[in-house]
Amino acid sequence: MITLPLHHPHKVAILAIGTEVTSGEISNANAAKLAGWLTEFGFNCDTHITVPDQRDLMHWALDEAKSSHGLVIVTGGLGPTTDDFTREVIATTSIAKLVWHEDIWAGIVRRLESVGAPIAESNKQQAFFPEGATIYPNNHGTASAFSVRCGKTLVLALPGPPREIEGLWQDHIKNLMASMAPGEKSQTPRRWRCLGLSESKLGEIVEESLKNSAFVTGYRSHLPYIDIKVWIPESRQKDFETNWRPKLETDIGPWLVGRDNDDAAETFRQNCPLATPIYILDRATQGYISQRIFSESLQPGCQVTVLTTDYGTPMPPVAEGCIVATVSANIETGAWLLSLTGSGPHKSLNDQSRYKGKIHGERLRAYIGEKTLLTLTQWLSQ
Repeated sequence: MITLPLHHPHKVAILAIGTEVTSGEISNANAAKLAGWLTEFGFNCDTHITVPDQRDLMHWALDEAKSSHGLVIVTGGLGPTTDDFTREVIATTSIAKLVWHEDIWAGIVRRLESVGAPIAESNKQQAFFPEGATIYPNNHGTASAFSVRCGKTLVLALPGPPREIEGLWQDHIKNLMASMAPGEKSQTPRRWRCLGLSESKLGEIVEESLKNSAFVTGYRSHLPYIDIKVWIPESRQKDFETNWRPKLETDIGPWLVGRDNDDAAETFRQNCPLATPIYILDRATQGYISQRIFSESLQPGCQVTVLTTDYGTPMPPVAEGCIVATVSANIETGAWLLSLTGSGPHKSLNDQSRYKGKIHGERLRAYIGEKTLLTLTQWLSQ
């Protein structure tokens, strides 16, 4: 077990190395994934830093991160090319020389030979590690991870590719984090997905609902949803379920459409009736509904057709016994209509979005698209 004699042993900083990240070429998905995993263990991941492949900025960022954190996780810069010098920067910071590891080199050679890749002289730099470092062999690539003490901070270096990070997490890092975690951990944040009310208004409702509870809350806006998050210590699970969750869900009930990882499109795909063709005439979302439905494969036997048209285009003839849904909207007023025929009694929904006018057109289309998927799923399951 690793102990960290630091004032804040469970504060974590994530340092991403890569010009491709700072330039906007790719997004820093690694930091989000790692922060989520660390939060589950109860760590306080309060700092994210991203710097390009520049030694001076890397030194500055590492010094800044370790000045007030017990754990610094560095991603990227462990490859075989000339701009991969994360191990050198960490070695300098930890006042350690780089040491050759023959066993790691043998593993790199075996991996490259197994895929028919050439073995370059530059690959050898991936077999050097700071003296005294703990090495975590990478079974998913050629860059092994390592951890080393830098004063009162543990620095953990991981390669950049997300697939390799996920593999190393499962193989080694998860157990390491478990050994270092606080005695009382937070579970994965509980989530409630809401639609139709602003983040500020929902925030007021949630904070009043959980007033004096001492739970940590958070919010995430992603078109067109607002996610409410509540972190609950393991010791207070029963208290939350008994005394707080019913009140919270009642207060946000008019706008609550999902929990945790619920996804409207996936729920729709899972609830499509088999062997009954469904036609959706979309006069409102300009392809949003189609994109959401067909982002993943439908269940075998499901037959869904989405016709994206202008308002005046009529529904083409369809075979008897089919289910037909029609959605239309008035972009100026935000009013929209959904109707369903061919599945029992005629059903319809008249709704008023808070998004109006062309300036809010994207938000309106997303709102209508998600509400359509949610409502159709409800109707089709009845």
